[in-house]
Amino acid sequence: MRDGVNVQVTAETETRTGLLARLRGKAWLKPFRSAGVLLIGRSAQGVLSLVAVALAARALGAVDFGTLTLLHSFVLMVGEMVRFQSWQPVLRYGAPAMEAGDTPRLQRILRFGLMLDVISACIGAGIVLLAMAPMAGLLGIPVELHDAARWYGLSVVFFMLNSAANGALRLCDRFDLLSAQSAIAPLIRVIGSAALLFLGGGLVAFLAVWFVASMVGRLYLPLAAWHEMRRRGLSDGFWRSMRGSWRPEPGIWGFSLGTNLSTSLGTAQQHLGVLAVGWVLGPAAAGLFRVARQFANVLSKPTQKLLVPSIYPELARLTAKGKTGARRKMVVRTALLSGGISALVFAALAVFGETLIALVVGPEFTEAYTAMLWLAFAGMLGVWLFPVGPLLISTGWVRLVVTVRLVAMIGYLVALYFAMSWYGLAGAGMATLAHVLLGPPLMLLFGRRALRAAFA
Repeated sequence: MRDGVNVQVTAETETRTGLLARLRGKAWLKPFRSAGVLLIGRSAQGVLSLVAVALAARALGAVDFGTLTLLHSFVLMVGEMVRFQSWQPVLRYGAPAMEAGDTPRLQRILRFGLMLDVISACIGAGIVLLAMAPMAGLLGIPVELHDAARWYGLSVVFFMLNSAANGALRLCDRFDLLSAQSAIAPLIRVIGSAALLFLGGGLVAFLAVWFVASMVGRLYLPLAAWHEMRRRGLSDGFWRSMRGSWRPEPGIWGFSLGTNLSTSLGTAQQHLGVLAVGWVLGPAAAGLFRVARQFANVLSKPTQKLLVPSIYPELARLTAKGKTGARRKMVVRTALLSGGISALVFAALAVFGETLIALVVGPEFTEAYTAMLWLAFAGMLGVWLFPVGPLLISTGWVRLVVTVRLVAMIGYLVALYFAMSWYGLAGAGMATLAHVLLGPPLMLLFGRRALRAAFA
């Protein structure tokens, strides 16, 4: 009898092992496996960021917290608008080089990405130093805070210097290092914010904590990437010759400029919304909108920060190998699975969101609930079609993506102006729908030929 039980247990174990092996062999699941690694760090980042926001809001109050939010959003907006997304050319051109084992070619591409990062850092620092005082005055920030605001603005330099390193780690499948890095800055903010809440620190002290967090969190990535390159033998002779670094591949400059503009238009929309709310409705409303977005990001951030970084290198590899069938399965199935999960998360936010805001941030911030619902609903719609942009970019249709995102951004700004005039803070959340309803659908409409070729 015991032998029969042992045989049955063994058979069940072998069945489960075989099933797991088959699942591991599914190419379309690779982004989810990579996303699963990122999920650990991003989950910690999400929780820690929420705690940091809650501590800062409680310590500073609505007005000063809104000022902190406006300054942080301005720095991030400049970073998103100016930063070359050098990880994209690193993936697009580095994947074939790595597949071919061509180390000198790969090094030229990585040096090109690093060069773009340095150029971005210089331009970003110049813009922040010149524009911070006028922008602070426009947003109603007191004159006595302008010098502190300029110093904080220099954190944009650290924001710029890790994009090529990000691409290198993705090429090497070191999503574990990317996962660890994502939790560093919010952890420092939580520790610093808790100390300042206890000691009674003001806005300038919080700006100092946010600055240090950005510096440490961002500088970790290039150090980790260099260590990984040395481990793989890819760093030998890296700095020996800069020949070919300015234009390592045909068409790389056009691709880099196009993807930079495309990604900037896609991400700067979030920071423009906060700044527009602060300009029209005041710093306190900007703080409420930041709280609304922080909670709504529980729905959209897993896609933006987990699946999008994971799917890009896989699409680049499948495109380099000519595996269109596997690419088609990956796009369709990741969209369906992530879209279904996002619908469940939205339902939970609709039911429990107001209570969560009151418990985590405080009852005085529950006015953010309606705006949060609109932001979360727009995020849910965007999740269903998130692979369309990465697919078009990975197959070379950068100009189409840039054009559509520019149209979507213009539509969003027009909707934002009228919606805030009519509905106030809730209108700022409603306007996000315009961005979602214009972007992916227009990519599907005008990218039909490209998508048919990609799915052939």
